Amino acid sequence: SIIAAKASLRSGVGLATITGRDNLSITEPQIMVSVQTPKGANTMLIGQGLGGAYSDDEIISFVNSMSNSVIDADIFKKECVKDILNTDKNIILTPHPKEFCILWGKCFGKEPHIEELQQNRFSYAKKFSEIYKDKVLVLKGSNTIIAQNGELYVMPLGSSALAKGGSGDALA
Repeated sequence: SIIAAKASLRSGVGLATITGRDNLSITEPQIMVSVQTPKGANTMLIGQGLGGAYSDDEIISFVNSMSNSVIDADIFKKECVKDILNTDKNIILTPHPKEFCILWGKCFGKEPHIEELQQNRFSYAKKFSEIYKDKVLVLKGSNTIIAQNGELYVMPLGSSALAKGGSGDALA
């Protein structure tokens, strides 16, 4: 969450707040810390380090309280992910291939093997974006795929240097 907050500040957000159940000890002076979502917040990144800290109902409440949400990491393992996708909120999903396989399984009942996904990344991304219209899928990996409403875009500028812990947090 610290990496994501730092990246958001560098990309121009007005205020970055890390929210958690406990009093968090963050030593970065430019990052706010709170046990509640700040009033006036309009975008939330949900997933980094979330684990089992929040119930499905609480997560859905977070999403419903925001105009925009970025969904990443642990959220793809939660049962409520399909409910989140069925909201009318603006949502961007940023899974890496294994997370996308888990997400696919939650949404469609059968989790593909990662090899199957990797061989058919474009068809999986297209089908997902046709079903979950208006949601934006950013399927991380070599040649990241960005999909919305059945339209696919490829980001060809990544490299293996991004295949390390924290890169996805900064992207999200």
